[in-house]
Amino acid sequence: MAPDYRHTSKTAHALPAHDVVVPGGRFKWYDVVRDDEVITDEDRAAARRTVLDALASGAVPAALGFAVLHLSGDHHFLAVWTWRNENELWQTLFVRGRGDFRAVAGRGHKPVMCVWEMGPVVHEQQAWVRFLRTSRDAAAVEAYLADRASGPVG
Repeated sequence: MAPDYRHTSKTAHALPAHDVVVPGGRFKWYDVVRDDEVITDEDRAAARRTVLDALASGAVPAALGFAVLHLSGDHHFLAVWTWRNENELWQTLFVRGRGDFRAVAGRGHKPVMCVWEMGPVVHEQQAWVRFLRTSRDAAAVEAYLADRASGPVG
């Protein structure tokens, strides 16, 4: 990890007016940005077209799910998630630099995790953020490694 990295917070914006609705499927829409960043209407429209194209081609199945448009520096990441087989979360990931959104090479709509695996994942996300906000020295690494959760996950 780069010693000069400084972790900053971002905000997830739930945007129900931008949900993608198709026969047999509905995708909740989220934008994720730093407070000083803006996802434009044009960026969101391009991402929406990408989701609709993926649904029309069958690359992403019509189902219940959600889409996250994340602005990170000069790239947009578009993660399209569906719930499948009752308890599994599947994902297709797209990235956009200066041109159109493109599927990340070597991927398709793949299983990511099930609802039970998400328990530790949610905890680990929070533990990692706590770690990133430290000096990241040896003591912080040990504190991160000791930061564990046990209990019901679903």
